[in-house]
Amino acid sequence: MANTNCDNHAAEIFMDSHLPLFESVLTNAARDEARWNRRVETFETLGLLDFQTDSGLKLKSVLDQFADEQKGERVYVLPAKELDQPILKRRLMRKLKVHRPSRWTRHRLRLDRDQISDDKYRREIAKVLTYKWALSLELGNPGDLQTMKLLMFTKLMDVPALEQCLDTFRLNDLRAESINFLLLRRLTDELLDGNDKLQARLSLAGSKMALVQEKAVEKIQVHRQKILPEFKVAQGDILAQTYGEFDAAIAANRERAAVDDALYARTLAERAQRDSEDPEERFRRAVDRRLSIRKAAAKRWARMLRRRHPAAFFFWAASRLTLLAAPILLAFHLKVGIDGVTLVNSICRFLNWQC
Repeated sequence: MANTNCDNHAAEIFMDSHLPLFESVLTNAARDEARWNRRVETFETLGLLDFQTDSGLKLKSVLDQFADEQKGERVYVLPAKELDQPILKRRLMRKLKVHRPSRWTRHRLRLDRDQISDDKYRREIAKVLTYKWALSLELGNPGDLQTMKLLMFTKLMDVPALEQCLDTFRLNDLRAESINFLLLRRLTDELLDGNDKLQARLSLAGSKMALVQEKAVEKIQVHRQKILPEFKVAQGDILAQTYGEFDAAIAANRERAAVDDALYARTLAERAQRDSEDPEERFRRAVDRRLSIRKAAAKRWARMLRRRHPAAFFFWAASRLTLLAAPILLAFHLKVGIDGVTLVNSICRFLNWQC
């Protein structure tokens, strides 16, 4: 937070008007220990007890011994020979790493509840709090709009309003605009509460609203007596339909479970039968299955070939018949035929034909 110059006329007016208010706040808080602890906590939250001052230490940098002026600029020239020596390098590193104190010192104001009864102590503490309060608000010149509004609303600030500001605001939203809005709202509430005509109008409106509310409740009760039986009947139908759907779904699930159990049992039985079967019989069945698959594939291929390519199918059928008939005729000739007799004569002789 930037420090605000409180030497201007606006800050003086603000501090003069808030000094007795802070004295009253301290007096009210000192009456009860819990209230005092709460008030001190709000002071700490808003930063009214923290101060930052110059430590007075004239710190000198380790690198100042290597400072040099070149062309009007401050530069640091480190000799390469010293940096190349390990002892000098480590010494410089230790000097650079050493912890150096800050130029600023933070202080926190300690409040003593037992001394608040002392007028001088209370006034001094109130001056400090008022000064920090003005710094927190960052008051500008009297010509600033928010500062002018705050000075105008200063007369509206009293002890309860100041206590409300301390309890309501935090450091991030503590601004003159926020305090102006709070004071204006308090003034509006007080004016509204003190206006007899407005209160009479509000009471009349409240009585009318109560009458309207009573009539609305009566109508709701009447409609409730009519609608509730119908609602119960509709609810019963919906529940019955829902229960029926649930029962049907449960029955379907049970049927599927029974089918799955039967399929699983059959699978187990087939697996047990295969396990107890003779290996040769199992091999024979596998070969038969493979041959049947090949035969079915050949038939499908033949049907497709017959539909799409009739000439190719005829050639394929003729080649198959030739391959089948040639061994048969050769075997017949070897079995029946003799020297000097042709295959045709053998067939005619076998069939008692005159060839």
